[in-house]
Amino acid sequence: MANGFYKITQSLHCQLTDKGIRVITMGDALKVDLAKQTIFPYAHIVPEGAVKSGKITSWDFRIIIMDVVDFNKNDLRDESEPFFTTDNLQDVLNDLHNRISNVLEAYTRGDEWDLYYRIVGDVSFDSFTERYKNLLAGWEVTITIN
Repeated sequence: MANGFYKITQSLHCQLTDKGIRVITMGDALKVDLAKQTIFPYAHIVPEGAVKSGKITSWDFRIIIMDVVDFNKNDLRDESEPFFTTDNLQDVLNDLHNRISNVLEAYTRGDEWDLYYRIVGDVSFDSFTERYKNLLAGWEVTITIN
């Protein structure tokens, strides 16, 4: 299939858009301008490689999904329950985990499954909270799609 890469990346883009991701980019993650506050929630797709076995091509992608963590002006020492901190970090991680999980569901039993796109193997989620300068948090997943 000569246009397989186009189709699978378009599929990922559509699924992320359908889950409310505002901006989706692809390529080198280091070239993205994360300083704009209007682009979140944001996803970046990094093509990792492909393996061809007979008529099936397995595409490897790393998907990074992130949002801005907001802080309130309360002092953590004044909080009755410090576990919940003075930010919305838990909300951001929960929301983004749900969004990316819903994207992956499309490849395990949803619309993309019906189009014969399949996620191969288990998917692990790696959270991050301090990777970027402007208080971003989110998840990084690596998937293989046949």
